[in-house]
Amino acid sequence: MIWFMVNRFDIGEASIVVLGIASVRRDFDQLSEIFPSVEKDQLEEAIRAAQPDGAGQYLDWSFNSVLMRACGRTILVDTGFGFSDGGPGAGMAQLLNECGVRPEEVNTIVITHGHADHIGGLIQAGAPAMPDARVVISRKEFEFWMDGQAERLFGAEGSSAQQSTFSICRSQIECVDMDTTILESADTVIRALPSPGHTPGQIGIEVRSQGYRLWLLVDTLHAPFQLGHPDWSPRFDVNPELARVTRRELLTKAAELELPVHLYHFPFPGLGNIEEAGDVFFFKPIRQ
Repeated sequence: MIWFMVNRFDIGEASIVVLGIASVRRDFDQLSEIFPSVEKDQLEEAIRAAQPDGAGQYLDWSFNSVLMRACGRTILVDTGFGFSDGGPGAGMAQLLNECGVRPEEVNTIVITHGHADHIGGLIQAGAPAMPDARVVISRKEFEFWMDGQAERLFGAEGSSAQQSTFSICRSQIECVDMDTTILESADTVIRALPSPGHTPGQIGIEVRSQGYRLWLLVDTLHAPFQLGHPDWSPRFDVNPELARVTRRELLTKAAELELPVHLYHFPFPGLGNIEEAGDVFFFKPIRQ
């Protein structure tokens, strides 16, 4: 396995590993389709600032899940595209193996939201891939996919994968409030962080241990240039206006608290600090 697929660090007593599932180069036309409301000249300028070597014509788009050992548990936050087949990158089984973790050792899975690149590794060959794990998802997110809301928005085909996956794993699923403690020990707390807008029930994750903190902001942002344009929402956002509000609130708070953050789609490993300057933000990568 190539070296950049895992990145390890600690937050207090919590051991964290970023799992680099894939990195896909999106060209300008693809990015224009993803951000259809943005004028093309503005988008090109923003892409050039975010990835200068691309001359404004492409952006490298990553997919980074997180594995944690904390509170006496082995916790996987989102499962990527697939369990043994990773789509454009590595499968979750391959990444766990790289970390020396057997699938049966994963006893808590947190699904931040129901998009395919976050839930694909929940099942394998029509059965739960990690059948002994507790699968945590926000109640609002689960209901969105399972109670017909998503089907009314996207049609049956646009929600069938989620309905099938969650049905197969139903006995494992625990629905929680969007602001709740997921796991807790004497020195570590893992909490859900309400992050609605991208999907109705998306949650981020806060890890707090021995005075240290980390926020997993997941799909609150998709591209680095959104830091300079936090009102730009991709077509993936179910509620763009709410996504904009959530994005600004979480970025502002992360900057105020000087918290390290992790972003699922930022260049691997997606770790950094947020700085605020007026109406815009900056991302300062952390190299472990």
